[in-house]
Amino acid sequence: MNSQYLKHARDILVWLPPGYDQNSQQRYPVMYVHDGNNLFDRRTTFGGVEWQLDENAGRLIQAQQMAPVILVGVYNSPARMEEYTWYADTVNGQAMGGQGQQYADFLVKELKPFIDQSYRTQSDKSNTGIMGSSLGGLISFYTARAYPQTFGQVGMISPSVWWKDEQAKLDIGTFPKDVKIWVDMGTQEGRNPEATLQTAKDFVTGLEHAGFKHFNNLAFHIEEGADHSEAAWARRIERPLRFFYTP
Repeated sequence: MNSQYLKHARDILVWLPPGYDQNSQQRYPVMYVHDGNNLFDRRTTFGGVEWQLDENAGRLIQAQQMAPVILVGVYNSPARMEEYTWYADTVNGQAMGGQGQQYADFLVKELKPFIDQSYRTQSDKSNTGIMGSSLGGLISFYTARAYPQTFGQVGMISPSVWWKDEQAKLDIGTFPKDVKIWVDMGTQEGRNPEATLQTAKDFVTGLEHAGFKHFNNLAFHIEEGADHSEAAWARRIERPLRFFYTP
């Protein structure tokens, strides 16, 4: 898929839930997930490990532990760091990032209309989610913030809240309150795991102060022993899926 907002074209993978072809009148919620090349097929992944998102969702749906949902995997590009960050930052002495608005525009103004036209979706806010890991978790937060009428579920898996001096914590005040948000972090992430986990805890405290309620529209999960990797996210991806889509 090409975009007028982004330099790089990218593949989009669409996973349809069990029964989609048989239930021709049914419409489905949609979850947009970043780093699509890491979600479904180990041959396209970073490091040869996939999230097994299709297997996990299929199993939960068949067990009636999760409502059927369409999953849209959006491939990353060579400009991943630029596209997944809202602000420019200095990393290893170099200015990087800051094209998140353009990426959000692509998702909302180009990709979502195409998906809604091509598949039987429930296109309203309450049935549209966005999710990702690391910088993908960060851009999920900012895309929902930029388009408060579009996304009702936001998944932040091991989010890179550290970016731009933890600016995301200050931006909670302008984040929409009528969404369900998932945040998680492993206890062995980053060069300083204790500090990484504390940053996530501080971010969640900010959400609490903004009025988000645990077991209602906020979930925070700490995964003991988990590092910052596709394998770690694969092991716990069913948790946010169940939080958002438990029937």
